[in-house]
Amino acid sequence: IPVTNCNDMVTYSYTMSENLTGCTDNGLRIEKDNTILDCNGYSIEGIGSENGILVNNFSNVKIHDCYINNFNKGIFINGSNMYIRESSNITIINISVSNSTYGVYLDDLVYNVTINDSLFSNVTNGIYDNTEIFDKLEGIIKK
Repeated sequence: IPVTNCNDMVTYSYTMSENLTGCTDNGLRIEKDNTILDCNGYSIEGIGSENGILVNNFSNVKIHDCYINNFNKGIFINGSNMYIRESSNITIINISVSNSTYGVYLDDLVYNVTINDSLFSNVTNGIYDNTEIFDKLEGIIKK
């Protein structure tokens, strides 16, 4: 099943083949453990609300080579303590987030996040950590 619409669920490893534009809700939602989202250099464009990519209570997720523009949160990683389920082992590589309030927003039970070679431009907060534990940051650029 191709992921071609805003707010689509990604439930398997997927490589994008086109831009997603005009997203009024989430750009994409990762909805399964052990998932790789390769944006393949394509962009996810919003209208200033919601999340470019949402990871909600899933682990072993890799997101790479994405351009994310004009969302409240470029990437929102949530580990809900309501369900006692965390998001862990999240890797973000070569992401560009622009014109957003948050580049990457980490909330609740989120563990072992690695962010490498990513650029945040025209964002209020490049990385916002609202968790108790946050592991690694490498090669982060905020303009």
